[in-house]
Amino acid sequence: MRNKTPFLPNFGSLLFGRTPKSEQSKAHEKLQSAQSLGDLKAACGDSIPDNFLAPTAKGAHSRRRQYSLPVVFWTFLAQVLSPNISCREIVRRLQAWRIASGTEIESSPQTVAFCKARCKLPEKTLTDISKHIANRCERNIPQDALWKGRHVKIIDGTTISMPDTLANQEQYPQHSSQKPGCGFPLMRLVGLFSLASGALLHFAKSSIHVHETLLFGQIWGIFEKDDILLGDRGFCSFYALSELKKRGIDSVIRLSKEPRGKPRGI
Repeated sequence: MRNKTPFLPNFGSLLFGRTPKSEQSKAHEKLQSAQSLGDLKAACGDSIPDNFLAPTAKGAHSRRRQYSLPVVFWTFLAQVLSPNISCREIVRRLQAWRIASGTEIESSPQTVAFCKARCKLPEKTLTDISKHIANRCERNIPQDALWKGRHVKIIDGTTISMPDTLANQEQYPQHSSQKPGCGFPLMRLVGLFSLASGALLHFAKSSIHVHETLLFGQIWGIFEKDDILLGDRGFCSFYALSELKKRGIDSVIRLSKEPRGKPRGI
């Protein structure tokens, strides 16, 4: 019996019941409904163990401050999950949570301290958390989510603009067609994703003057035998297809053609 009512769509759930929600949908709803840092931490469960956010022996997060490493991480994560929230609003939410939880540490309503603490988040800590979550997602992929028992991994690239500082301009210079002072530093990113879990498995970065195919080569070590690569024509080259095949990796990539109609190689 079909579980659809095309003329009375609102009766579908009443007559046939609601479609079971996936674990991913349930987790997404928990994150969206989190009202405080405590709720957000509870929604993440054991995905981010506390040892990743333990105080460091020395450095920016070695002492007990207003913005300790766990506090600034969870506050920043709450802001990322709500991109329309300003720094002022997220600091106010932190103040409200601390008052409600009865914490002894008082928070300043100013955003300067939070912004400085956010800039001092250790890159290694964020990288370790990202790898831990990605590995956990991969381990819990059900067998029926794979394609004939094989993992499909997606490669794609993008560019992002960065704050216009001298350090960023030196390492990630803007496009040559723009006059100095009229553009922002640009970073090129190439990421590898899992089709089954959606997790970002690895990424490579450079300035926009480095081609995506060169960054792609830096990610080959993440592939495992019998993986399947899925990508667009920007990553198509005979060299990449051949080298990946030697490692037992099949590729599904659109051919990239020159104006004369000949496939491009390296």
